[in-house]
Amino acid sequence: MKYTISEIAIDLLRIYSGFNYEVGGFLFADSDSIIQTISFKKGFTTSISFKKTDIKLCHGVDNTEVVGTWHLHPGKSSFPSGQDKKQWKSWDRLSAHIINNYTGYSFYTKKGELINEDTFQKL
Repeated sequence: MKYTISEIAIDLLRIYSGFNYEVGGFLFADSDSIIQTISFKKGFTTSISFKKTDIKLCHGVDNTEVVGTWHLHPGKSSFPSGQDKKQWKSWDRLSAHIINNYTGYSFYTKKGELINEDTFQKL
Protein backbone atom coordinates (compact mmCIF):
# COMPACT_ATOMS: atom_id res chain seq x y z
CA MET A 1 0.00 0.00 0.00
CA LYS A 2 1.34 3.43 -0.90
CA TYR A 3 0.49 6.40 1.29
CA THR A 4 0.92 10.13 0.96
CA ILE A 5 0.99 12.49 3.90
CA SER A 6 -0.96 15.71 4.42
CA GLU A 7 0.65 19.02 5.33
CA ILE A 8 -1.16 18.92 8.69
CA ALA A 9 0.42 15.58 9.58
CA ILE A 10 3.84 16.84 8.40
CA ASP A 11 3.46 19.92 10.59
CA LEU A 12 2.78 17.66 13.58
CA LEU A 13 5.88 15.58 12.80
CA ARG A 14 7.91 18.81 12.65
CA ILE A 15 6.63 19.89 16.07
CA TYR A 16 7.47 16.54 17.65
CA SER A 17 10.89 16.28 15.96
CA GLY A 18 12.43 18.63 18.54
CA PHE A 19 11.79 16.40 21.55
CA ASN A 20 14.82 14.85 23.25
CA TYR A 21 13.01 11.60 24.16
CA GLU A 22 11.02 9.15 22.09
CA VAL A 23 7.44 10.07 21.31
CA GLY A 24 5.09 8.47 18.83
CA GLY A 25 1.57 7.51 17.97
CA PHE A 26 -0.69 6.17 15.27
CA LEU A 27 -1.16 7.25 11.65
CA PHE A 28 -4.70 7.95 10.45
CA ALA A 29 -5.44 7.79 6.70
CA ASP A 30 -8.56 8.44 4.67
CA SER A 31 -9.99 6.28 1.88
CA ASP A 32 -7.58 7.90 -0.62
CA SER A 33 -4.59 6.59 1.42
CA ILE A 34 -3.64 10.10 2.56
CA ILE A 35 -2.35 10.25 6.12
CA GLN A 36 -4.45 13.09 7.52
CA THR A 37 -3.31 13.25 11.13
CA ILE A 38 -1.26 11.49 13.81
CA SER A 39 -1.81 10.79 17.49
CA PHE A 40 0.68 11.42 20.30
CA LYS A 41 2.11 9.19 23.02
CA LYS A 42 5.10 10.01 25.24
CA GLY A 43 7.78 7.37 25.54
CA PHE A 44 11.06 7.28 27.41
CA THR A 45 14.52 8.69 26.75
CA THR A 46 15.55 5.78 24.52
CA SER A 47 12.40 3.83 23.76
CA ILE A 48 8.69 3.81 23.07
CA SER A 49 6.41 0.85 22.57
CA PHE A 50 2.85 0.37 21.42
CA LYS A 51 0.27 -2.11 22.59
CA LYS A 52 -2.85 -3.12 20.71
CA THR A 53 -4.89 -1.54 23.51
CA ASP A 54 -3.31 1.86 22.70
CA ILE A 55 -5.53 2.10 19.62
CA LYS A 56 -8.55 2.42 21.90
CA LEU A 57 -7.08 5.67 23.24
CA CYS A 58 -6.64 7.23 19.78
CA HIS A 59 -9.18 9.09 17.74
CA GLY A 60 -8.51 10.31 14.23
CA VAL A 61 -10.50 12.79 12.21
CA ASP A 62 -13.79 11.71 10.64
CA ASN A 63 -13.63 9.02 7.96
CA THR A 64 -10.08 7.91 8.78
CA GLU A 65 -8.68 4.65 10.06
CA VAL A 66 -5.46 3.63 11.77
CA VAL A 67 -2.98 2.45 9.13
CA GLY A 68 0.28 2.41 11.05
CA THR A 69 2.52 3.93 13.70
CA TRP A 70 5.10 6.68 13.90
CA HIS A 71 7.77 7.48 16.44
CA LEU A 72 10.72 9.79 16.96
CA HIS A 73 14.32 8.71 17.05
CA PRO A 74 15.93 11.68 18.82
CA GLY A 75 18.93 12.69 16.74
CA LYS A 76 19.62 12.08 13.08
CA SER A 77 18.99 8.35 12.62
CA SER A 78 15.79 7.21 10.96
CA PHE A 79 16.79 3.55 10.62
CA PRO A 80 14.50 1.05 12.35
CA SER A 81 15.91 -0.82 15.31
CA GLY A 82 15.45 -4.55 15.79
CA GLN A 83 12.74 -3.73 18.34
CA ASP A 84 10.96 -1.52 15.77
CA LYS A 85 10.93 -4.32 13.18
CA LYS A 86 9.75 -6.88 15.73
CA GLN A 87 6.89 -4.65 16.85
CA TRP A 88 5.83 -3.77 13.28
CA LYS A 89 5.59 -7.44 12.33
CA SER A 90 3.30 -8.08 15.30
CA TRP A 91 0.59 -5.74 13.96
CA ASP A 92 -1.85 -7.68 11.82
CA ARG A 93 -3.38 -4.89 9.75
CA LEU A 94 -1.04 -1.91 10.13
CA SER A 95 1.07 -1.51 7.03
CA ALA A 96 2.81 1.89 7.21
CA HIS A 97 5.30 3.14 9.77
CA ILE A 98 7.21 6.39 10.04
CA ILE A 99 10.41 7.05 11.92
CA ASN A 100 10.81 10.75 12.55
CA ASN A 101 14.07 12.49 13.50
CA TYR A 102 15.43 16.03 13.81
CA THR A 103 15.77 16.52 10.06
CA GLY A 104 12.97 14.50 8.46
CA TYR A 105 11.15 11.20 8.36
CA SER A 106 11.21 7.85 6.60
CA PHE A 107 8.33 5.51 5.67
CA TYR A 108 8.70 1.77 6.26
CA THR A 109 6.60 -1.34 5.60
CA LYS A 110 5.70 -3.69 8.44
CA LYS A 111 8.69 -5.81 7.32
CA GLY A 112 11.06 -2.88 7.89
CA GLU A 113 11.59 -2.13 4.19
CA LEU A 114 12.09 1.54 3.31
CA ILE A 115 9.12 2.74 1.22
CA ASN A 116 10.40 6.23 0.54
CA GLU A 117 12.42 8.85 2.28
CA ASP A 118 11.76 12.54 2.61
CA THR A 119 13.09 15.43 4.61
CA PHE A 120 11.32 18.48 5.93
CA GLN A 121 13.59 20.72 3.85
CA LYS A 122 12.26 19.23 0.59
CA LEU A 123 8.62 20.06 1.37
